[in-house]
Amino acid sequence: MPYTAPLSVDELIQSLLPPAVPSLANARALASALCTFSPLPKHTVLLPVLATLCNSDAPVPLQAAGFDILSAYWENGEAKSLELADRMSYFALFTGQAAATWSTELWE
Repeated sequence: MPYTAPLSVDELIQSLLPPAVPSLANARALASALCTFSPLPKHTVLLPVLATLCNSDAPVPLQAAGFDILSAYWENGEAKSLELADRMSYFALFTGQAAATWSTELWE
């Protein structure tokens, strides 16, 4: 089997941006990479990815991967504090329709 080099963080982000069909393996790889990646991309680059993955219509494993990406990003020491409008963008991922349809699998 030929060796395939792992995708870079930028390539992983591009592979998860709409209109691409998100790959669970790429979403998990991005979450794993973001914990220690430097320089950390701007948080706004991830919003379209998170909006797709964390959507209540997405399969539960993709939703969980989306929240793992969000967590990994903010655990990175390079993550900057947010303005109120940015905080509300992320808060929206946890409220409204998505909050009403979350399954217990997302909390594991």
